[in-house]
Amino acid sequence: NVASSSAGLISEQELSDSREALDLHQAWILYGDEAPYASLDDLNAHLNQMNEEIQAKAPRFYQSLLDKEEAAKKREIEQALAEGSRTQGPKRDRLQEPRSAKEKIEAAKKRKEQGAQLFKELNYDDAILRFSQALTLIGEISVTDEEKFKEDYEMLFQTCSLNLALSYINIKKFSQAIETCTYVIRKFPTNVKALFRRGQARFDTKDYEEALVDFRAAEAIEPSDANIKKSIARTQQAITKKKELEKQ
Repeated sequence: NVASSSAGLISEQELSDSREALDLHQAWILYGDEAPYASLDDLNAHLNQMNEEIQAKAPRFYQSLLDKEEAAKKREIEQALAEGSRTQGPKRDRLQEPRSAKEKIEAAKKRKEQGAQLFKELNYDDAILRFSQALTLIGEISVTDEEKFKEDYEMLFQTCSLNLALSYINIKKFSQAIETCTYVIRKFPTNVKALFRRGQARFDTKDYEEALVDFRAAEAIEPSDANIKKSIARTQQAITKKKELEKQ
């Protein structure tokens, strides 16, 4: 009769010799006078001696024990990994699924960069989507975290809002541009770009008087800006022409 292992076939003689070695050491542990008082070192010494005897008398059987031990360890590792994957789930993309305030700030910065690139490519509709997504992300941040990340928050809010407004102007959605700029001005009344772009949108809707108010407010903050001066002059001409037409 034979058994098998990775080292080859195990003969009946090897099985008998290994049992004999096991029985001798088992008898010492169970019935030996010294066993109850043996130290851990003594027990380890007997265990090592038993392993050496089995390895010498039944090398294939000894290898089969090592194979079983290795297989058991491998199963434990696989089970631990499987359990870990079940509890942790797939790795989360922090830019796609941000949770903390810091992650939302970083995700908003990424959307802002994407929006800026799309704007350069004259893809205003998709740029509007990215700038809006960035604003939505920072809008989810609590008041406490807004103060904690104040510099990043204010930069993202103003930059994305102003770029959003300009994108709206470029596709002639002037009412959305006016609304976006007004939102910025409520929080930052001296934001020149917000005043100027709202003036542009109002001018394009032929609301010249209100446009002039915005351009004048921008001029008060940036009195040397040439573009603001040109816009004021153009708006004044439009108002004069409008009045002349009304008299006819």
